[in-house]
Amino acid sequence: MESKYFQRRSRKLDRISPTYQFFTRYPTKLMIMKFYIIILLAISTRALSSCETFLDEKSSAKIASPSSTEDVELLLKDYGKFNAVYPYASEIASDNFFVSVQHLNGASERERRTYRWEPNDDVGPFWSFPYSAIFSANIILETLDHVKTADLEKKKKLYAMALFWRAFYHYALADLFCKPYMAGSAQTDLGIPLKRTADINKVPQRASVKETYDFIIKDIEAAIPSLDEGLSNKFQPNKAAGYGLLARIHLAMGSYAKAGLYADSCLRIQSTLVDYNALNTAQNIPFKVRNDEVILDVQASVSNLLNRARGRVDTLLVQTYDMDDLRLKAFFIHNADGTKGFKGHYSGASAAIQFVGLATDEMFLIRAECNARAGDIDKALVDLNTLLKHRWQKERFVELTGLDKDELLHVILLERRKELLFRCLRWSDLKRLNQENRFKKTLKRKLDDDDMLALEPNGERYVFKILRESILFSGIEQNP
Repeated sequence: MESKYFQRRSRKLDRISPTYQFFTRYPTKLMIMKFYIIILLAISTRALSSCETFLDEKSSAKIASPSSTEDVELLLKDYGKFNAVYPYASEIASDNFFVSVQHLNGASERERRTYRWEPNDDVGPFWSFPYSAIFSANIILETLDHVKTADLEKKKKLYAMALFWRAFYHYALADLFCKPYMAGSAQTDLGIPLKRTADINKVPQRASVKETYDFIIKDIEAAIPSLDEGLSNKFQPNKAAGYGLLARIHLAMGSYAKAGLYADSCLRIQSTLVDYNALNTAQNIPFKVRNDEVILDVQASVSNLLNRARGRVDTLLVQTYDMDDLRLKAFFIHNADGTKGFKGHYSGASAAIQFVGLATDEMFLIRAECNARAGDIDKALVDLNTLLKHRWQKERFVELTGLDKDELLHVILLERRKELLFRCLRWSDLKRLNQENRFKKTLKRKLDDDDMLALEPNGERYVFKILRESILFSGIEQNP
């Protein structure tokens, strides 16, 4: 079954889903705004075990109708509103893990269908939670448009953070509900409804994939100049996170030159790597909350299907780790049946929380891949070896050398898989790499002795169906 957190929030959303999907009409715009903000405040989670509580009840009441930069600042510090609503559907659908038929039968219908790659328009929080964060960001942007303050720099920074979150969650939606970005068809492929305003009387239709990505990138580019360069508050967007998100998005688009440049810009601000030799890998949770590699802390509550006691890491993937690779001990627990469960989330503090934010290891791998694709073997090897020497036993590590362009690219992509598993990145990688014949992969799931499921490269099932209520209330076109 899904985690209690997602079940609780999903039930609340089910009760207000027409309103939450911005399709129900109310008499006045003021009533709409107040109702919406109250609902958002009501469902904001303050009980996540690894999340600080930033707003007390008095503050919550005060910002029900935000009217100042102080009110906006409090909204942006609400961890449950922006940092803990990432949809985990792509991880359930990817090939990092498998579950027994017994555990699958104990999951929710939504998760069973996601795991089996079956069409399903009951996607609940996978669709609703990102749009709730987007709505909150739009409330902030529209509030700041009318706030008068002498501290213009602070106002610009708050505005930039809201732009970042709006882009972050539009991209999370695009990853699930759009085809991969393909230059030849991006102008006609269906994107997502772009929420540019908090006014629910404005019901957006679906943009194209190109319009979707252009809008996301424009928001981030507009935000970066006013974001802090420091990382003192890793739960709030910063300049390195802006560059890192652009690197992640351009990688997904297959825009490798730009992805490499943005990863480089990110690493020029923050390039620290954790030396796994210094970790106590025997610990139940070996990583600290917001460890030195974390650039922006974002989390998705892990479902029971992904829980390390039920979800088994793909056996063939585990076999790709060398015995001297410290990730074997830092990432995995040993189950009684000989399989591995995953414990290596950068969330720290709780095994029930999945880290999906931005970190320096991802940036090293993006820059390495982009340099390898560009034929700059030396730079790609430097980044790859820099990362790996922080992952292997010191006395056993030998730098990689003598690889040609194609060999190096294959190694980097394998290391990307081994390093970034369970971060909701694999789905995006599968979609983009399926565009290249040499990397196409058919996913398979064995449910029992007679039942084998397959997901073919570039199939329609790589695009999730949109929430049923949204289709009914808005009239937007459903995915195949």
